[in-house]
Amino acid sequence: MSRAFRWRFQFSLCSLFFLVLAVAVVGSWLPVEMRRQRSERESARAIVADGGKRSRFPSFLRRLIRDGSLEKVTSLDLKGTPVTDADLIHLRHFPFLAYLHLNGTHITDAGLVHLRELRYLISLDLSETKVTDAGLENLRGLKRLELLYVSDTRISDAGLVHLREFTQLVIVCLDGTAVTEQGVNEFEQALPTYEVWR
Repeated sequence: MSRAFRWRFQFSLCSLFFLVLAVAVVGSWLPVEMRRQRSERESARAIVADGGKRSRFPSFLRRLIRDGSLEKVTSLDLKGTPVTDADLIHLRHFPFLAYLHLNGTHITDAGLVHLRELRYLISLDLSETKVTDAGLENLRGLKRLELLYVSDTRISDAGLVHLREFTQLVIVCLDGTAVTEQGVNEFEQALPTYEVWR
């Protein structure tokens, strides 16, 4: 067997080893992650069944808060969880949060006060919540916000006035709101760089 052929054969075995190792790592991580998510869903159901006597903020996040492990968290997806306005006070532990999904939660305008200090927030999803025009005023400090989703909320033309201060905003999703065609036209004239999705 020539040296060149032997080297190629060894390289192939080495590549195969790393491929098998990568598959094994992913294969062992996936069931653990699925069990963790199932446990969180069961915890959320238990909280609802308990009549809301405990915090609705997911337990794994409460553990991370206690451990002080949240400084580098940049993305948080709470979509469809029973999170309420009072629970959002915990967001102060996420100073570098850039992506936040609160769609389908129980939050209202009052809860948005707790988002004011999220200075690095780029994307915010408030779809399918009880947020109104007044709530958007609480977002004024989010100067880096580029994507805002408020579909199926109580936003109207009056709420768009509050968004004119968001100089970095690129996309606003307004499906299922009370915003009119006239409101969109006036908004786009004031800020022609924005893209409105309806």
